[in-house]
Amino acid sequence: MGERAILAHPSISTLRPTTANEVLYDGPATEVDSGRDCRLRVVARWLPSQDIRWTAHFIEPGPKAWSAAAEVRFRLKARGAYSGQEIVGRTRDSASGWMAGGAVVGRTEAPVPAVLARWVNLGGVGGDSWLEAIAGDGTRQRWPGRQSWRLGEWTMTVDARPDLRAVIETLKNAVKYAVTHLAVFYRIDKRPFTAEECQCVLRAYQLAGSFVLVRFTRLVLAEARDESGRLVWREWGAPLADPLGGVDAWWNAAAAPIADPVRLLGQRFLDPTRGRVARHLAQSYAVSNRGAFVE
Repeated sequence: MGERAILAHPSISTLRPTTANEVLYDGPATEVDSGRDCRLRVVARWLPSQDIRWTAHFIEPGPKAWSAAAEVRFRLKARGAYSGQEIVGRTRDSASGWMAGGAVVGRTEAPVPAVLARWVNLGGVGGDSWLEAIAGDGTRQRWPGRQSWRLGEWTMTVDARPDLRAVIETLKNAVKYAVTHLAVFYRIDKRPFTAEECQCVLRAYQLAGSFVLVRFTRLVLAEARDESGRLVWREWGAPLADPLGGVDAWWNAAAAPIADPVRLLGQRFLDPTRGRVARHLAQSYAVSNRGAFVE
């Protein structure tokens, strides 16, 4: 306990223990085709299903209801990174629907120094460096839980939540999803980068982690902020993740830290000559443990 602790990300003590669902937007918007103003709420969900749902509360009723699965566009009116952004969804009824995942919303061309992302159902993967944070009741928390994963010119620091062990047991028993770790991703030399430059590397980290654990764990909702803490862009998505438990991983923490296979596999996934085949094989391997898929 004499080892000096590192400050964890301030939001790590506010993570909920049994859900990864998160509000992506809750504010003013305009439905583009009709020009009607509304309050739009967009939520990334992992339960009861893994998708993005929107709900619009209109100030004035529309002339007619949308047809089922009709395309609808909203222009966001909040200040900051989302100002003027247009998003596309599909309708379920006259005031709600769903959106396709994988969009990056905001000023994606702006270079940023780092990106914060959330690991959904990563589980117990070790981490010996001590972390420290202030809990909601003002008490100071201290726990071992940080590790660094290097991939080429990039580094990702991965912080376990302080209540990780209890959360893992709950998720296994209840077959639910939660954010088990927060990750900060940046270039080793601290050079800034754009959303496009980092997307393939983030996917390589995620797929390498899934291959090692033999189930889909997800690195999701990546967000970038400027030096003043203002949002620059954010990933909107709720991709497929597997519940904890079930299949045992081939990797064992006693043999090597998870950072080692993640680095070796991630380099293969980013290889321009062999990456496509390697990614396909890794995805097929992870899927085969969910539904007896074989190719």
